Amino acid sequence: MNGLDNESVIVGTHTNPDLDADAGIWFFFEANPQIKNKHQVMFLKGGDEKLDKLGNVVLIDRGQGELDHHQLRFQETAASMVAKKFGLDKDPINQKFLEIVKANDLRGETKILSIGDIIKRLAHNNSLADEEKLKIGLRLIDDAMEFQRKNLARDHQFAKELYQDFKRYDFLGYEVRRYFERQNEKFQRPFDLVEILTAEKAIRGKEEAVKFAKELIHLISKSESDFQKALQELERAWIIFLGKKDFFIAGESDNPAFNKAARSKGAILAIQKSEEGCQIYFDFRKVSPEEADMIMAIIRLLEQVYQKKKILITDFFVLSERGKLKEIPEWYYFVSNDKNGGRFILNKSLTATDSEEIPETKIPLEKIVEVVKLVLTLGENFSFKVFVHKTLLGYSSLKNQ
Repeated sequence: MNGLDNESVIVGTHTNPDLDADAGIWFFFEANPQIKNKHQVMFLKGGDEKLDKLGNVVLIDRGQGELDHHQLRFQETAASMVAKKFGLDKDPINQKFLEIVKANDLRGETKILSIGDIIKRLAHNNSLADEEKLKIGLRLIDDAMEFQRKNLARDHQFAKELYQDFKRYDFLGYEVRRYFERQNEKFQRPFDLVEILTAEKAIRGKEEAVKFAKELIHLISKSESDFQKALQELERAWIIFLGKKDFFIAGESDNPAFNKAARSKGAILAIQKSEEGCQIYFDFRKVSPEEADMIMAIIRLLEQVYQKKKILITDFFVLSERGKLKEIPEWYYFVSNDKNGGRFILNKSLTATDSEEIPETKIPLEKIVEVVKLVLTLGENFSFKVFVHKTLLGYSSLKNQ
């Protein structure tokens, strides 16, 4: 399909752009070079709700239109939809990159200092404006694709020289240090930092590449600091055992790395209560889809109880619906349809700047921990009907409190 002729087109995407949003916009500009150098990007607040086309705004990874995968229930990425629309999906290198995007966006696979990990760290850096996050993200993709197209050799020596300079920085975290220390001719990680910096050096020269590397490492190392702080916060969190091996962690923290730190310790689930609300993250290899659905249904049921609503929705299939329910706007349920995809439950978000538009849950953290433990302990023996019955019996007394 040919590119657009209208140079006044504006691209719209979500705030805190991730790899999928950045890649979708990158493919759009690749297909429409007449727009690329004059482009303007609009960052739209909100979730994945349906939006009508806004004049000349082309919505990517946002709005449930033709270039947003949310209305497809996450069967593919927004980037792949853009690539297909403009006939860029047949190129072998583009296909390779799109697989990286899919693994990152639908399955949450992010190896340290891969392009997805770098862009995720940028998205979590609240000191950066969305425009700057996108600008850096597009540059990273330019570099990574240039490395692939020119079939460059990984410049491990350049990486080692950079690391010798980086080592004196206090902000440099363990994961970043370990990444550089592992660099040798056998270490291969497609679309990662070394490939990006190798391309930077080839395109812009060594001096500019070193400058860019220092700025980038400083920006992305904030998440390393957050992770170390989160590990310390886990010492004050609840560890709830479900048997001899499995356990989950719950705690109060505003640190975006709390979930990652909990899972690094082997938790099959992390519950995080923050000033922004409450988030529940699952290890999809240990928590079954049926258990996650059950937890979502129960939490939405309890939200209605604690909100003291006159009429309660009690249908399991409605309460476990993915996405958000207009009747219970407090909770969003993300479910990836990819066979290895993940799930998580959100009441507000730690990174979205528009989360104040979502009502904060009234369910106490202690109650959420209680019901999660009940579901995971009983497994297939848990009865949703019995739980609803007991909840309704006690509802009248709760309303009168």
